[in-house]
Amino acid sequence: MYEIIEFDSRYINLFYESFRSIVHEHRFYIITQAPSYECVKQWCERNVQEKSLHLIALGMERLIGSADIYSRQHEGASHIGVLAMFVIQEYRGHGVATQLMESIIGAARLRGFEKLELEVLASNRAAITLYHKFGFFEEGVRSKAKKVADGHYIDVILMAKNLDDCR
Repeated sequence: MYEIIEFDSRYINLFYESFRSIVHEHRFYIITQAPSYECVKQWCERNVQEKSLHLIALGMERLIGSADIYSRQHEGASHIGVLAMFVIQEYRGHGVATQLMESIIGAARLRGFEKLELEVLASNRAAITLYHKFGFFEEGVRSKAKKVADGHYIDVILMAKNLDDCR
């Protein structure tokens, strides 16, 4: 059992542990080394202070998933939110990502975002399927965006969703 709630500073340690576990899988994030605890703590505290949109799935005193959106800061793009999300390995395939997506998209609409964008590794087929299910479409590809340990490359797919869509 889990619940979707707004992130606040009480959950920084749990967020760090979960985020670190995702990065160490070397399969879902462009980075291969987790940032330091202090760096993640500062990022979290800044997001809380700025009232950024950040929802988490909590279950059994663990942070099992996270979805956050930040606003593009350059002129003419503040209507665009950039989405990042993850679900820890043990909870994948149990509807957590679906519930996070439903919640974060609804919250993004309430915040006045008109478009969401995200980047996903081309090898992350489950995430791409989820994003398509919620009406995201592919806008482009950054080829050879990630070089993995054995020397081969993985593309990054750029996806977007216009929030005036019904889904």
